[in-house]
Order: sequence, then C-alpha cells, then structure tokens
Amino acid sequence: MARSSRRKRATRRRRPGGHPATASRSAAERELEALLEQMRARAIEAQASETPVERVAEIVVEDFEEMPSPVGFVQVLTERGSPERARAVVTAVSQLAPGTVTALTLAAEAARELDGDRGRAEELLDAALVLPNTDCDPQLAEHLLAAGQAIAALECLQEAFGDDPADEQLLEIQAAALEEVHRAARARARPRRDEREALEHFADRTLLYRLRSALRERVDTDPALRERAARSVRRWLRDAGISDDEAPLAPVREAEREALVRAAIESSWLSAPGGEIDDGDEDVDEDLIPTFSESGTPLAAVALDPDVHLDVSEAAFDWWDTCTYGLWLVEDPEPRPGVWLTEIVSGARRYVAIPDEQLEGLRRWSVVLGPLVALEGAWRTGGTFIALRPSEGDAAAAVVKDAVADMIRSLEGKRPRGRRRRAVRAEPHGVLVGSAGPADPSYVDLAGAVCRYLMPTLVGELRARRATRPAMRTMDGEEVKLITATVALRGGIDPHEALRDHPDVRAEDDGELTWWGRALSDTEREAMLAELRAQLGDDADVEPEEPPRWLRGRMRPIGGGLQVEVNSRERLAALLALLDEVGLQPEATRESVIDPAQDLPAFGGAGPFPFGSTVAQVAAWRERLLSTPSPALGGASPRRAARRAADRPLLEALLRDLEHDADILAERDEPIPDFAEIRAELGLARGAT
Repeated sequence: MARSSRRKRATRRRRPGGHPATASRSAAERELEALLEQMRARAIEAQASETPVERVAEIVVEDFEEMPSPVGFVQVLTERGSPERARAVVTAVSQLAPGTVTALTLAAEAARELDGDRGRAEELLDAALVLPNTDCDPQLAEHLLAAGQAIAALECLQEAFGDDPADEQLLEIQAAALEEVHRAARARARPRRDEREALEHFADRTLLYRLRSALRERVDTDPALRERAARSVRRWLRDAGISDDEAPLAPVREAEREALVRAAIESSWLSAPGGEIDDGDEDVDEDLIPTFSESGTPLAAVALDPDVHLDVSEAAFDWWDTCTYGLWLVEDPEPRPGVWLTEIVSGARRYVAIPDEQLEGLRRWSVVLGPLVALEGAWRTGGTFIALRPSEGDAAAAVVKDAVADMIRSLEGKRPRGRRRRAVRAEPHGVLVGSAGPADPSYVDLAGAVCRYLMPTLVGELRARRATRPAMRTMDGEEVKLITATVALRGGIDPHEALRDHPDVRAEDDGELTWWGRALSDTEREAMLAELRAQLGDDADVEPEEPPRWLRGRMRPIGGGLQVEVNSRERLAALLALLDEVGLQPEATRESVIDPAQDLPAFGGAGPFPFGSTVAQVAAWRERLLSTPSPALGGASPRRAARRAADRPLLEALLRDLEHDADILAERDEPIPDFAEIRAELGLARGAT
C-alpha cells in the first residue's frame, strides 16, 4: 500500500509554470468570468428580502450541492429580512436536502446565531463531519471555527491542506484558527493538551530535519549525485560572489558563508542532471515534461529509495511539488504563532511557521529572499533565507519582474526587451503588491522559478552594494573631499582689504577669513540648535544673534598667500574664481586631499544611521523629514507627497525603510521618532497607499 502510493506520486509532473497572458487561455477566462457573473446574480437574488423563501432554499441547494453553506448566510438573511425569515429558509433547505452537509451547516449556523445554542450547533457540525461523502474543506473548517471549535477546524484543514496548500481561503482560516488557539493557550495558566499539541505540530520542523539528513546521506553515498550536487553548489556560490577560487565581492563572515552554503545546497536538491526542469511553458506536450521519478534530482533519489521511511519520502515529494522561491515581505515579524508573508513580485500570500532562530533580527517591513515549502499541513521556511531591508527588496523585485516579463515574451514568440537601465530607486513593489488582486497560480509558479534561478545573482549584487562605502555629499550635492590648499596671490593686494565688503566673506578676530553660503532653513536651524543643546546642555543659550549660514570654507593668510580649507573640488574652484574677481590673481601651488569615505564602515556593517542622540534632535529630524524635499519622492517633501495620490506609494516606501531602521535602533535603546504620529500627520495609515 505504502509503496504503491509512493510510485503513484513519483509519476506526477511538477505543476506547470505557465504565464498569465496567453491567447490560449482567454476563452477559458471569458467562460469563467461569465460563470462567476451568473453566480453573483444568483447570490444577489438569494439575499434579496423580496425573493420567496422557497426560491432562496432552491438556490442554496443547487449552488451548494454536497458543499457546506456559505458562512454568514443566516446573518445576511436576518439583516435583510428578519430572524423569522432566516429560520424559514433554514427549514426549507432542510426539507429540500435533508441530512446533507448543506442543510446541516446552515442549521448549525442558525442554532448558533439565532438561538444562541452552541451545543446544538456542535451536534449538527459533528453530524456533517461523519457524512460518507463529506470532505473537509475550508468552508466546513470556517463553520467549525465560527462555532468555537478551533481545534476541530485545524484538524479539518489538515486533511484539506494537501490538495491545495496555496489556497488563500484555506490559509486565512488556518491562520484565524491557529491564532485563536494561540490566544487561548496564552490566557491559561496551563494550556489544554489539544491546544499545546496543535501549536507544537504547527511549529515542528523534525520532518524537515529528517529530510535534510536523508538527502545528505543519499548524496554522500552516490558519486554521480554527489558530483552533480557539488557542481550546483559551486556554481551558486560563484554567482553569489563568494567562490573560493575567485576574489570575493566583499568580505564574508563565517556565519554569512554558512547561511549561503545552506541556501546553495537546498537549491541543489531541485537540480536535474541536464540542468533546470523546464516547467515554464504550459503549451508544451506534458509527456515531454519530466515526472518526479524521471527528474534525476536528489529529492527524487530520496523519495524512490526503498530504504527511506515513507514520511521522509513523502516530504521529498512535497518539497519538489510545493517549494516556492520568492521575495517575501514581512509586515509584522511577531509570531501569533505564524507570520504572514507576501511575495512582492507575484502577490502570493502564505501563513508561515518560522522558527525562533530565524525570526531573530527580522524587522518590520523586512523582505526575505528564499524558499517556502508546504510540509505536514503548514508552510515552512527552508534552512535559511536572506533578509533585506525594504528598499533592497524593491530593487531585487525589479530584477525578477523584468526577467519574468522577458520569459513571458519569449514564450509568446516575442523578442525579450533586453537589459534596461535601472532607476536610482526601484518602484515600491512591496507597497504596490498590497493593492494587487489575487495571485495567478501560474504566474506565482513562474516568478518562483525565476527567483530561484536568480537568487545567487541577487545575493551577489546585494553583497556588492552593501560593501560599497556611502558617498558623502555637501549641502550642494558635491562629493566630499577635505582639501587643504596653499594659494599664492599675484595681485599684490591685501586679501583682507580686497574681501572687506564681500557679502559672503567675514574676517574673524584671529585674522582668519571665513567664506559663507546660504542661510539655514528653519528646519536646518532647529536641527543645529538641538545638536548644540545636546553638547552644551539644555539650559545653554545657543540662540544666534543673526541668521545662521552654511560655512563653505576657511582662509588663513600665510607668507603672502592663503592656506585654504574647503570640502569639495567644486568649492575650491569657486573660491579661486571669487579671489580672482577681486583682483588677487590666485594660483593653487600645493594641495592635500583626504577622502573621509575611506574611514567609514561598509554599508551593511554599520547598521542604520541614528535619528539623533537626544529627544530634541529627534524632534528636529522629524520636522526636517516632513518639510524637506527628498530625491526618493521625486523632489517633493513628505507633506507635499502625502497630498498627491501618485506620490503616496513612494512616501509609504520611504516610511517603511525608516520604520525598519527605527526598530533596530529601539532595540538599542536609542531615541526614535513616533512614526504613528508622523503617519497621522501625513494622513497615511500603517501600510496604506
């Protein structure tokens, strides 16, 4: 019996990737849309208060034959009619289809909602569960959950999960049931045994570990498989920029190398002898697509090994059948007990069991790059994933979306668009995915396959970007270089006399000449004063006597010339031009240049820049943020961007990056802005666009 089941599964082909925009599907889509429109019309008729009770019952029995009634239907009938009308419909359905799952679930809802009789509701649902032709499905589980039977709902979903683990209705109900059990267990001094077992089953990764051990043992004992797997891992690490035989893109910490090697090994489990399994074209003859047993992957080798325990064999097939790579947005990393993840390229959503060790360090709005797999009735992470900040996730999503678009064009017989120049900031894919419609399963599969193929390249680009030191800029956008220059003056004029009346030059008491730029804006002024108070104390008098300006350079008279200090080459050139205008005939005879960026840590190592070291500085930062034009917003300030619908996604993406960093700083007990207050002022609710 067990081996027969194993052989049957081994002959299954992997779900075709397909693509969402082919002419061959348009007729089927039109037919489906017509059917949905017909169903909507019948639903409206059934809910209308003027529709006769007998007609309502007829529609319910016809549309939900051998299926549970829609949850909430009794409440709708009550709100649009009366409790008496709702009871009459329940009675009529029971007469038309006595003892069916449709009649029993509708009667259970009436007992619960109209009579407040939970005991009777549970009896009716228990009767529905034991009917010979009743399969557990999400709708029946939803009835159980509504009746307060969260554990029974989870058991029902466990049976349905294997048929379609990507069913978002199923996942929504599973999440609601698990969170109800989680709340109940936490509220008790000693959780009930069934609650504890349900939560432990959801979190249990034992089977995943057993599968990993079986794969390692199988690969190690098969020379051909071992060589193929090693070649796949070497190629993955080379593309990620940490190959041992090449100079690395950036320094690699041991923990980072270990995580990337684990990711490479997991990817190799899906590698076939001839390369990747081509599951992207749904028009190809299915007989030409390798079955699981024909794929030659390490997973197939384990699944078909007669010495491997059946549950591990089944897990190998489930990994091959359900493994979905993606860029998964973490809106809230707090487990309850699972975490909702949204794939920002395809829009797929999963309720995922993530182990504590992987949750450590995850922040709000992080994007995790890696695979998810459905095992034992739950979506689970693999052995590792790569955590990205929100803007890094958007940049990676742009690469994947372009590759998917090119693949679709190729499948349609069109030429790919070719390599495109990347924008300075990618579209806010993590924001826009929230307003996208339901994910097309074929597009999810295709995007996942492309993401898996590109993952090492994405990792390599990410590491190279993080290793690049930040470019420091002046207030005028010039690259900062600390320049000390000796300037000879050939005009025979005293520089103090020549520059006495210049509006941007001031003579200091020690004989130094200072060169000033524009006045500080109100927000810049407040930030400067906050910094001074932090250094001198809150009681210090730091109010300037005249409007403060930006200092652009210093000049000290030396031996008939000047020693000049500026912080960019452009400013040195501008200062020499100014000196020439007043007749000093300057000539730079010597200069030394220091690049301060060389002393800064790599981008990925220093963490987020603080918002300020004191509450006053943070308040000044907040005001400066809201009123200052930002390149991330196309030159608009956040206050202005909040007033334009087209700019709100960009503003949301900017806030998510800042909130991500704020969570890190808050853990270090550093002061951070109140982003709920900032969002309220901008009229931008959390996560809204």
